[in-house]
Amino acid sequence: MPVVKISETVYSIGVKHPELDVFDLLMPLKHGTTYNSFLIKGEKNVIIDTVKLKFFDEFIGNIKQIIDPAAIDYIVIQHNELDHSGSLLKLLELAPKARIVISKAAENFLANSFNSKLDVTKADDSTEIKIGPSQTLKFVAAPFLHWPDTMFTYYREEKTLFTCDAFGAHYCQRNGVYSSEMSREEYDTDFFAQFKIYYEIIMRVYSTKVVAAYNKIKEMEIDLLLPSHGPFINSGIGTHIKHYLDWSFAPASAGVKKAVIVYSSMYGSTMKMAYHIESLLKMRGIKTFVAEIPFAMSESQMSAVIAEISSADAVLFGSSTVCSTVLKPMWDFLFFLATVELKGKTAGVFGSFGWDPQGLKIIELVLTNYKMKVIKDMYKVKFVPSEEKLIASDAFVNELVASLNGAE
Repeated sequence: MPVVKISETVYSIGVKHPELDVFDLLMPLKHGTTYNSFLIKGEKNVIIDTVKLKFFDEFIGNIKQIIDPAAIDYIVIQHNELDHSGSLLKLLELAPKARIVISKAAENFLANSFNSKLDVTKADDSTEIKIGPSQTLKFVAAPFLHWPDTMFTYYREEKTLFTCDAFGAHYCQRNGVYSSEMSREEYDTDFFAQFKIYYEIIMRVYSTKVVAAYNKIKEMEIDLLLPSHGPFINSGIGTHIKHYLDWSFAPASAGVKKAVIVYSSMYGSTMKMAYHIESLLKMRGIKTFVAEIPFAMSESQMSAVIAEISSADAVLFGSSTVCSTVLKPMWDFLFFLATVELKGKTAGVFGSFGWDPQGLKIIELVLTNYKMKVIKDMYKVKFVPSEEKLIASDAFVNELVASLNGAE
């Protein structure tokens, strides 16, 4: 990514990674990502985040186009994950006088990531640094967006908020770096889906922390949001913030319980069980949402299902058993759910099998590890469910409803 002059004192010095197709072995990507880093020039020169170590040469080349790295006074690490801090030690070799600024929660993370004692300033909500006569950086602790050590940096005079991973997206836009440079088609068709799935996978589990962070920044004048990944948001700032708030506030249920049923089925038997369970739940006044987990799940499908699960009281997982394990689509989906707040939700397991229901036991173990309230008896059917075998689901559904109603 070439250097971009954002203002008289702020420069983009990050890099693009358009060919990346999976981020952190967790998120499949369609449009790559960016590792955004920024330089603020003043009487004191400041770097906001670094980049992954493999991109150090491009990163340092960008810095050298603007200043001598030896003139760097502060390196702000807003979050210790290595896509933010990976180039820190190599940068310090060229910037020996630079002082590292981190949140209080980051000190232990930083020490254990680099296994060395580093000279740091620990910032909290009261910390401000003057880097020039009319240049003030204020720090805002934003824990769990999405690590405990996350903080934002507010450049007061420029009305610019560096938001770490919040309001980001794994997205290399077609042209330019600003949200205003995208066509309406690109924004609606490509970018917004990535903005939403990024929230669903990375931020939704910490939705209460999103609201807490908003309460700290809501009185700030903000003309520019600079996240660590994706476009620089210079248009519709209030709208982007509102999306996060809307997604973070769970809709009122008006007392109606909701169950989500997800399944992967080889020959239709587990699917038949899923829809029979749904019919029984509806008869008991439970709101339902049913989704097949296919082999190739689109981002929009994933985002929709995660949103439904996040607002559900119960989640039921169905899978055929193959070779004594879970079908691959359900395996992948269960792994994805590590990013979703499931603790305390009621869970149930069902599915068909041939000679060994081991796959269902594996699902049960995973859900227990996620601290869900897994009902005692799974509902399993050997091969194809007959009418008689479907009737046997009554006990499973009754136990689920009892759990939803607070019975132990």
